[in-house]
Amino acid sequence: MRVLKIILIAATVLVLAVIGARTLFGVQIGEFAFKAAVKSTLGQNALADAPDGLTVVLVGTGSPLPDPGRVGPMTVVVAGDRVFIVDAGAGSGRRFGELRLPW
Repeated sequence: MRVLKIILIAATVLVLAVIGARTLFGVQIGEFAFKAAVKSTLGQNALADAPDGLTVVLVGTGSPLPDPGRVGPMTVVVAGDRVFIVDAGAGSGRRFGELRLPW
């Protein structure tokens, strides 16, 4: 019984410490996470290793069943340093950003 009481007290202290840290440092934690996400994705070119010529990227080919997590169809043509979006369905802008294509 004594061990259970010690575990409950330790868990309570831990939860209160996490809540306190989030309250006091919530903005700093958010900024740190945002900067880390930007560093990991910004400035990267997903097609840097693609051969010269035209590259066609097909995104979100859809599904016969509705699914809010999927995006509509999008076709992108990359010619050198130029990017042409030929067709874009619902949610394509979000997926385009995730692809890290140069634009």
